[in-house]
Amino acid sequence: MRHLGLLVSGTSDSDTPIRPLYTSFYDFLTNKSWSHDFFVDTLLVQSDLAFATLEVMEDELCFNICSLESSYLTNSSVPELEKRVKASISTELSYSCRFWGTHVTAIPFESLFAKEVEAFFDGEHLLWWLEAVALMKIIGGLVVTLSSLANWFSVCSSGSFFA
Repeated sequence: MRHLGLLVSGTSDSDTPIRPLYTSFYDFLTNKSWSHDFFVDTLLVQSDLAFATLEVMEDELCFNICSLESSYLTNSSVPELEKRVKASISTELSYSCRFWGTHVTAIPFESLFAKEVEAFFDGEHLLWWLEAVALMKIIGGLVVTLSSLANWFSVCSSGSFFA
């Protein structure tokens, strides 16, 4: 990716998403008649990322992910919490916790996938996700994620989701 540094940002920092610097380059990549072999189907990519991020969270989230000795201490009182977070929460899990809602809401509503998301909300994973988000100090994005997901679910006419 470093060789594409003139066309995309985020090539030198693993915490920064890779994004095209120029809209014309994005247009080229997302137009099959222009890009041919380099075509990027953004809907397919978003769908793959939505499934992958949910799967990562289902596989890696767990109770007391950082092995904290007490739940009575505030996060700011836990010694070396940042070190524990880095050791316990993988880069993939961190990304998934941050951006899964973005990827889910970028795809059209699919009832099969909605059932997967609903199962995530009905089980322990929701609580474990909330804990991980709090430990990573990214709780501010929680409201946006939950609001976006509620809007995504609102297209379901059966009314069973989040009821």
